[in-house]
Parts: sequence; C-alpha cells; structure tokens
Amino acid sequence: MPKKLNIEDIKCFLKQYDVNNDCELLSQEYINRRKPLKFLCNTCGKIFYRDYGHLKKRKIFRCQNCARRMSQSSITIRDVQEYILKNDIHNECTLLSKKYINSSSPLDFKCNLCGKYFKRDYIHLTRNNGRFRCPDCGQMIGAKHKKYNEEQVKDIISQKGYKLKGKYINASLPFEVECSKGHFTTLILSQFLTNRSGCKECGILKISGENNYNWKGGQSEIIDYLRKSTKTWRREILKEYDYRCALTGRTDNLIVHHLISFNSIVQEASRKTGIPILNKFLDYEDKDCITILRNEVIQLHTINIGIVLHKDVHIKFHKKYGLGNNTPLQFEEFRKNFINIRGVNFKMSCPTEKCLCKRLVITQSITYDSGVLTINIPSSAYENGEKYCLVLAQDIPAETVINATVVITIGSSPTTYPLLNCNCTNVSPAQLTTRTRYSTRVYTNIQSGVFKLLGPTKCNYCREYTGSLPITT
Repeated sequence: MPKKLNIEDIKCFLKQYDVNNDCELLSQEYINRRKPLKFLCNTCGKIFYRDYGHLKKRKIFRCQNCARRMSQSSITIRDVQEYILKNDIHNECTLLSKKYINSSSPLDFKCNLCGKYFKRDYIHLTRNNGRFRCPDCGQMIGAKHKKYNEEQVKDIISQKGYKLKGKYINASLPFEVECSKGHFTTLILSQFLTNRSGCKECGILKISGENNYNWKGGQSEIIDYLRKSTKTWRREILKEYDYRCALTGRTDNLIVHHLISFNSIVQEASRKTGIPILNKFLDYEDKDCITILRNEVIQLHTINIGIVLHKDVHIKFHKKYGLGNNTPLQFEEFRKNFINIRGVNFKMSCPTEKCLCKRLVITQSITYDSGVLTINIPSSAYENGEKYCLVLAQDIPAETVINATVVITIGSSPTTYPLLNCNCTNVSPAQLTTRTRYSTRVYTNIQSGVFKLLGPTKCNYCREYTGSLPITT
C-alpha cells in the first residue's frame, strides 16, 4: 500500500515538475487526491483550485484561463516537425504523432538510438535546446558526461546513511551498498540522485504498520475474520429496512452501519469471554478461543444495533464523528441534523412518490366459471414480442379447481388468450398467487395470441407437500 501523502510531498512534486514556476501552492493541509488545493497562478495572478489527482495526471500548473489560452495557440504538428528537423541535428528521434492538441498533451516518438517508443509533450521537448532522446538513453548519456569517482560517490551516498560495499563503475550501473539499518542492497547513482533508488526493505518499512494509511491498530487479521462473521447479521438488517437507506430511501450503494461501533463490540466480546484480541491466528495456542470469540461477537450483533445507510451518508457520519467508539447518541444527533438539512423522514422504507413502469399491468377482475379461470386486464394494445408485468390484484375465487384452464381477457372483449408456461404448457391456478407480479411476453399470429410466462413457477400445493417416495396406501 502506498504511504499517505502530506503537503510536503505536494511541494516536492511541484518543485520537480513545475519548472517554469507557473503556480504557487497556498494550501497548508493536504487531505486526499480529490480534495481541491488552493493555488496562485503566477501568469495572471488569479487564485484557482485543483486537486492533486488532476494535477499529477495532466501536469497543468496554470489556471484554467491561462491553460486554455496556451492550448489555443497557433502551433501545429507541422511546426513540431520543423522544430525537430532544425534542432535534432543528430537525428535522435522520429515523430510518430499525426495530430497536435496542445503544449501539454504527449506526442508519440521513437528513439533512434535504442529503438524504444516514448511520449513527450511539446513543453518538455523544447527544454534545454531540445530533448530528443528517450528517458533511458538520456540517463545513460548524461551519466557518461558527468563522471563521478569512488570518493565522490561515497560522499554522496553517505549523506543518506549508505556505505559503499561493492565496486562503483558508472552512474548507470548498480553497485552494492549497506544502509543505515544494516540492509544490503544495490543502488544506481543516476536514479539515486533523483530519489528513485534506495533500500527496498527500508522503503517497505516506511509504509508498513502505523505508517500505512490503512493501519487499524495491528489487529487486522483477527478483526477482519470477526467482521466477516457478521455477514448473516448484515443481510438481516438489509431485509429489515427493505434494502433502502434509512435516511434517504435510496436503494443503491447500501452499507450496514453499526450504531455501536464494531471495535466496541469486539472489546465487549473479549471482556465477556476473557479471550484477548491478538494480532494473528498463529498467536493463539488454543484455536477454540477464536471460535468462542467469534460466536460471542455474533451473539452481540442484535437487530437493533444496525441501520442501513447510503454510502455517501455513511461517509459523512464518520467524517463528523470519526472511526471507532461510535454510539447511538452520535447517530441520533446526526439524524436530527440530517433531517433538518434534507427534509426527509427517518426510517423511510420507500419513496413518497415513484412512477410505475408503462408495461405494468394490474388486473381488473379474476373470475371462475365452468372450469375456466378468467383474468381480465385493462383495455390496451398489447404488442407482439413485448414484455408485460402482470400483477394479480384480486383474490382467486375459492371454488377454483386445481386443473382449471387459465385465460386472459382484455377490457370488455369476450376473446380469450391462454396463459402459458415458458415450456408452452398451460398454467394452472395452483401456480398463481394473488398480489404477485408475473413477467410475461405476448406472442400473436393472424388468428389469435397467448401470454407466456418468462420463467418457471412452482405449484403452491406441491411446494407445501412434505411427503416422500415410495407412496404408501
């Protein structure tokens, strides 16, 4: 996992890439890559905002107006070709791009020295009288021009606590060193000078444990196992709230929120069982302790300590009250403020207003006569091949026999249309249930038509029968 950045890392990034000093960072705090930072445009003097994600990806350091003026310049792909032809006297690269967008959009090149393909925008291409080599060739040739002897290398690497152990040849070849913590590794001087080479073990330690942005107190293996054991409880909470956010009524991106924080529940389970929370499974001599602890955590997860929230609402709650040690009183305060701002009702199970599908068909009547169960639907044009959702709104008459024929009539027309299963057999009344929606598709020909169910349905009588074979008489 990468280490979480801070404001000093952003300043280092600007120092490395904003070589023209196009902007000045005014923000004093870095939160995340999506949170806008405050800048001063040194071209026009205006204040502008840009998040680190866009800044790193596009490397545009001017304000929007200045950047737009630069992109609308009169430079064309032909001007780029002429610049390369005039300045690339050693024919070190070949331009492959056929279109020029703006000065910060990468162009495709082929390095004629090593044959590799690389990208470079027009701004970087024109620096220092032209940069026409690929990064690897530029690094190799630059290392040859500036040679270091062994004593100079020792002085350079000792500034960061490294000791030279192997033989140094040149700046582009690796050589063995020992870091300040006693790890043996290799460095490449050209990369070391630009902070791109160092001790790998020390690098891993810098982003491990408490230094990692995802640090959870060193109990992640056991805590993750206990958290996964609440899967059934989460399903019950979702079902209790009809798979809707309790504050907004939304049905997407749902999260089950602990009114009593999960870490408090785990600590309570540990207190009741007398089993400590260790870091890993291997730390427990008796493996039954983990099972006992897990069962206690499951038992403490009652239905009244969970609530369904939309992902955005859940994030807002924890931004205000933090992660861990949360209480129902905090959520009650959050709920009241949320209602005052949004004007919605708490524990709203469904929206107050919602449009129905145009192909939803609600029956007008269900009658039975002489072995035929007739379902009447509203008068309309039911097109061939179209899907319609049929809702049986009325009760099926009690006198209906199991093997009756099921037909559909439209409006006041006496014409009947059979209701068939997906395998083209007749639907029986035993397969139908009142106040239930059935997906059907209409199939017509010159003479007649049918309504066919899109999937299989079980017989209500067979579903309840619990007998077994062979049948005894």
